[in-house]
Amino acid sequence: MLETLFEALLTSSMMTKSSSTYDRLLSAALESFAEYGYHGTSIRAVTEKAGANVAAVNYHFGDKAGLYRCAVEHSMLTCPRVEPAVLEEASCPRDWLRRLLGDVVTYLRSENGTPLMKILVREEMSPTGVLGQLYRDIFMSRHDALVAALVKMTRAREATPELHRLARLLMTNCRSHVHENRARAGMVPGFGPKDEQDAFETLLDESEDLLAGRIRRMAAAGQLS
Repeated sequence: MLETLFEALLTSSMMTKSSSTYDRLLSAALESFAEYGYHGTSIRAVTEKAGANVAAVNYHFGDKAGLYRCAVEHSMLTCPRVEPAVLEEASCPRDWLRRLLGDVVTYLRSENGTPLMKILVREEMSPTGVLGQLYRDIFMSRHDALVAALVKMTRAREATPELHRLARLLMTNCRSHVHENRARAGMVPGFGPKDEQDAFETLLDESEDLLAGRIRRMAAAGQLS
């Protein structure tokens, strides 16, 4: 009886220790990958930060790529998510842009400054290929939604490379908009919702100009129906 109880307590202690090591590795990995990127982070640096050993990484995650994927998946579960908006037909391009970019801005604002967003920005600028479909699921959905809407808005025959470039540019502008508003809120006394709305209207003006320019170029190239 005592032997059974002792074995149960020992197993529980080992599981708690193992779970604690797992969590510490995830936390250390997420911070390191966000700060230094996938290629700039070493397994040894993560284990030292987590107070663990390399064997623990191999046991729990298999390798560095497995640790990277698990850290991102764990962050997805613990961070608030904003699902892409279900868009209906809009009366004009500006209404389309208001809904689409409003959704992107809301999403970016909810994740702004988090390790997950830093990692995703790094993946967008310099894809590692490690996340695979996971990257598309958590980040490219908005890009794809923008491209699909741009096809409708421009009456293009297909999703051309030009429209993909435009979608990436719009996403980048939304990210800049969020960062600038955050900086202004900390520096400008009295900066509030009206100022944010005015800044968003400016973002829409710039986006409309970009869209109009792309439509002219695509029309000249015979890419519109």
